Amino acid sequence: MIFPAKTRFENFCLNFYLKVLLELIACCGEPAYKFVKMTGHLFRSEDVFASTMGKTGVLKSAVKNLKAAHIVEYGMEKAVINDYTKFESRFALENIWIRKGVKNRIIGAFNSNDVRMLNEILLNRQFIIATLHTSAMYSFVALIKNLGYNIPFVVMNPLAGQITDPSPFQKVLLRLFPRWIQTNEFIFVQEGNVLERCERVINSGRSLIIAPDTPFYSKNNVVVEFMGRKTGVASGAGFLSQKYKLDILSVSHWAEDCTYPYTMDMKIIKPTEVAKNMQKVFSFFQKGIERNPACWNGWLYWDQMDHKEEVYGNT
Repeated sequence: MIFPAKTRFENFCLNFYLKVLLELIACCGEPAYKFVKMTGHLFRSEDVFASTMGKTGVLKSAVKNLKAAHIVEYGMEKAVINDYTKFESRFALENIWIRKGVKNRIIGAFNSNDVRMLNEILLNRQFIIATLHTSAMYSFVALIKNLGYNIPFVVMNPLAGQITDPSPFQKVLLRLFPRWIQTNEFIFVQEGNVLERCERVINSGRSLIIAPDTPFYSKNNVVVEFMGRKTGVASGAGFLSQKYKLDILSVSHWAEDCTYPYTMDMKIIKPTEVAKNMQKVFSFFQKGIERNPACWNGWLYWDQMDHKEEVYGNT
């Protein structure tokens, strides 16, 4: 049972933490990460916390999902999800720097050698960039913009829905996007004709960023093996790669600790059949998630993905 008074108290405290304390500590630059490591897990009870999903109880689901995936030592699931909440607070901190356009902090969120490599790969080349929903995803999109590349990001628009009572982390997004849409180009899913708009971008000679690791149900889904399940996933990245003979640049981002710069693992996947392309992308994603599962947001919703059947062992 969730007590309304407890919910109000925790939401008040978390709103204060995200809107006041993090805004103040963000002015300190890199030392702000240490503050996040010490405090980033606070005000997150399992029965109250709603994250960006807007639904309470997501941390319970996350622990259950992590157990089902069998990628961490038995009994360590709650510790991993506790670390996840710290990375989520890091996500909120870095959103402040994105909103305020603090270029050195956006670039500094990542390993400098990886940034140089990414810049060299993107220079004068066109890709379908496939990435995943880690705590670094928005910073990754902002990094590409700050490196001088105008690459649209296919994403849900948090401003499009009528959220009557947003959770504290939904408010983080509501503060970010009004400013961010002034500096970055997005293809918002809710606006429809997503494939047509993606094709216009490709025909203009530009790359695209797509993050397909979310719940998605469509007759055009392709089935991949991912986290020990056969799962239907959106096929857009594979389809566009095949149709336009473009390489997929798969990028995962992770860190051993929420104070460390993110490492970017990168792999270029040559265009082939759509299902094969997407299997290669998700096999690559899984390796990145396994490096530190606490960085992946997907534990909040993994049970809602288009699972077909269980397979034995991870792929």
